[in-house]
Amino acid sequence: MKKKFFLKLNLVLFYPFLIMGYQSNLNAQTIPPADNVCAALPLSFGVNGPFNTSVGTIQVGEPVPPGGDCTAQTGWCNFSNTITNTLWFTFVAPASGRVSVQSPGFDTQLAIWDAVSCDSILQGGATLIAANDDDRHFFLHGGVEFSSYLSLVSCLTPGKTYYVQLDPYTSPGGSTTIVLTDLGVADPSFTTLNPNYCSLDPAVTIVPVELGGFFTGAGVAQFPGTMLYTFDPSIAGVGTHTIVYHLSSCDSTAQTVVVSDFQVAAYTYSNVANVITFTNTSTSGSNSWNFGDGSAVSTVTNPVHTYTANGTYTVQLIVTGSCGADTVSNTVVITGVGIDELTAGSVSVYPNPTNGLFHVTVNNAVFSQLTISVIDLQGKEVFSTMDKNITSGYNKQINLEGLSKGIYYVRINTGTDMKVQKLIIQ
Repeated sequence: MKKKFFLKLNLVLFYPFLIMGYQSNLNAQTIPPADNVCAALPLSFGVNGPFNTSVGTIQVGEPVPPGGDCTAQTGWCNFSNTITNTLWFTFVAPASGRVSVQSPGFDTQLAIWDAVSCDSILQGGATLIAANDDDRHFFLHGGVEFSSYLSLVSCLTPGKTYYVQLDPYTSPGGSTTIVLTDLGVADPSFTTLNPNYCSLDPAVTIVPVELGGFFTGAGVAQFPGTMLYTFDPSIAGVGTHTIVYHLSSCDSTAQTVVVSDFQVAAYTYSNVANVITFTNTSTSGSNSWNFGDGSAVSTVTNPVHTYTANGTYTVQLIVTGSCGADTVSNTVVITGVGIDELTAGSVSVYPNPTNGLFHVTVNNAVFSQLTISVIDLQGKEVFSTMDKNITSGYNKQINLEGLSKGIYYVRINTGTDMKVQKLIIQ
């Protein structure tokens, strides 16, 4: 923790004597500039001072930042919550709402407070905006060891007056300047993040324009001990994700990223009277169907195709998306196409369309058996009848008035030959 804890313990022991000495001489001395909260000195942007804390005293009710991490921007090293030689200053927030404040001269403590008035500060009405005890990078900032630096104070209200509290870590302190800097308008944007990724793409480094903030979102991770962040599509997962860079609580930028899965082509199909209904079960992407019979390529998601000749056909589906293309092929066997399969006679189904009552005729029919089946579009057999020893013309009346309206298929099967015809019930 450095030397500070033991020094603060000594201050706690002698603190009552300091107060007594201050009160006994208060009437006999003139209060130095900046020693009184309501006599705070205005700061200008740039270098102010120097100021010497040895002339400072404390007032009843002066606030003290919380103790804890010495290098944090939210408190001091001070675990005993004591102050000794405070000086007070004010500044008016710039249009950017962002400043830095530094006291580089010696081992100091800095705090910025927001209050309605100077009197309210002494009555518990102050809100801590930022506080720092030790500048972690004092050498880079031109300060001495343990000097204080409020590196980024943001979300200030432009034009509003704020109060700066300066205190030595060890009484009575010494001399230091106060450097007030307008940091300009924030730029929380970031680069190197594309709008689209594939689920197995490698992680990418996300680079903010202005360092000092942090990233949130699915698939975001920080390299330990650094300010570097990455986005990993495989961790984020398939979907739309929002990646946000938080430069401060009031300065942030969000980008939307879409992670797509690699395409996997797949399908199933059903055959009803040689009318093939294909069901696309692919993961994603655009579709290209080749039915293997010389017909035109189809881009329909779930096509229905009718083959006009018997045979074995290779049906190929190509699925193409942002992550490439995938191909799958299956064979479809077609039999029983055409009236020539019933060579003993001609077949007719009438009336068609029908209200459900219709006839099936086969002229000059000589069959040992003949089966008539009615099949719906899902491939389910809804009616079947069989006749044997047919030696002349065949005429069969069928009543399907109880069936739902729609398209059906009538299949006439002799055991070796077959004829299929569409039937419309309306």
